[in-house]
Amino acid sequence: MRNVYRPRPEYWVEVISNKLDASVTYAVTSCDPSFPPAFSTTCSPTTRAGSA
Repeated sequence: MRNVYRPRPEYWVEVISNKLDASVTYAVTSCDPSFPPAFSTTCSPTTRAGSA
């Protein structure tokens, strides 16, 4: 399943989930180069969008 969210005007988030509704991967598209969105999960540390 594919879902696209726009939590703030500066970026969109696309999430791909499996049949159990668990997120498999996500992508972030930022429209403002000075806005670096960050995400965290319960199983990994905070990750800045665009970092590996």
